[in-house]
This record gives sequence, structure tokens and C-alpha cells, in this order.
Amino acid sequence: MKISLLVTQKVKVAALLLLVMVFVVLFSLRVDNRAHHMDEAVTTVYKDRLQPALIIVYLSENLHAKRILLDNYFGEYSRTPLAELKIQLSDYDTKNDKLVADFEHTILTRNEAAVLAEFKADLAANTRLERRVLQQAENEKRQLAAVLYNREGIKAFRKSIQNLHVLAQIQSETGQEIVQGSHRDAAGVSAITSLLIAVAVIIGILIQSLVHSARFLDRNPSKFNLN
Repeated sequence: MKISLLVTQKVKVAALLLLVMVFVVLFSLRVDNRAHHMDEAVTTVYKDRLQPALIIVYLSENLHAKRILLDNYFGEYSRTPLAELKIQLSDYDTKNDKLVADFEHTILTRNEAAVLAEFKADLAANTRLERRVLQQAENEKRQLAAVLYNREGIKAFRKSIQNLHVLAQIQSETGQEIVQGSHRDAAGVSAITSLLIAVAVIIGILIQSLVHSARFLDRNPSKFNLN
């Protein structure tokens, strides 16, 4: 009977140790999954939110720079040759196309993709308008070109800037959602770690109790020789 009880105690200890191993493996996989999500969140915040936010700043700067060039050209004391103005505007158009292409390669929400497509169309329309304005100026219709620029150009400029503001707002809102998701993952990791510690402590206490019982049985054989 003594041997049977000792074997039973050892089996219980082994079972508890196996249970600990199972818990450790399962919780480790869960923690690894949460950590992976957190890593993805950090990466996407940088690549798909911070980088596009910088692109929005550069696009805004370029649009304002083009606006200043045209304002100066149609100003009362303009000294900029038309050929030079065309080259400067073309350079900004090339930069804007590159920036928009970089933006399109990031992960876009549905709303963000729609606004970006509208902004891209605005850029193309604005470029066509500028060419019409410069063509009239080249044909010595400077006053007509100035009127067209001030009437249509300002409207196109404001629409483009408004779309950039919308894109910036989307970046902020989406970034906040990603950060909140990362916080939830971090809280989940903390909860899993606390649970794992609690389970380990409880099972440790049970193992200690079983080991103590096994030692007690081993030191008191006389109690089991009465039969």
C-alpha cells in the first residue's frame, strides 16, 4: 500500500509538471502572437502613417511653392522669364508625381484611397490649367492669363489643399486606432504573464504539498504494516 501511495504521489507530481509545461507552451505562443501584432503595429505606424504624413507636408510645400511662383510671375514687378517658370513648375510636378506614387505604395484605408485618388486628379487638372495659363501668357495675352489663373487657379489650389487636410486627418485617426490596438495587445500580454505566474505559483504549491506527503509516507512505514 505504501508503494502504491508513493507511486500515486509521483504520478500526481509528474502530471502537475506536465500541466505546467502545457501552460507555458500555450501562453508562450499567445504572448508571441501578441508581440507579433505589436511589432506589426509599430512598423505600420512608421511606414504607413508617419511616412505618408511627411509626404503630405512635402506636397503641401510644393503646392504653395508653385503658387508663389505664379503669383510672382503675374505680379506687377515680375522679372521671371516664362521659359524659366515652366521649368520650375515642371520640376515641382515631377516631385509631386513621385510623392503621390510613394503614398500609393503604403497601406491605404478605403476612405484614404478615395481621397488620394481625388487629390491625384486635382494635381493633373491643376497642371493642365497652368499650361493653359502659360500658353496664353506666351501668346501675349498676359492679362487674360492672369484672370484665368486668379479665377480657376485659386479654386484648384484650395481644393488640393483641402484634400491634403483630409488625408492628414485620416492619418491621425488611423494612427490612433493602431496605437489603441497596440495598447490592447500590451494589456493582453500583461494579463497572460500575470495568469502564467499565478498558475505557476499554484501548481508549485501543489507540487510542494505532494512532495511533502511523499516524504512523510516514506518516513512513517510502520503505519502501513498494521495489516
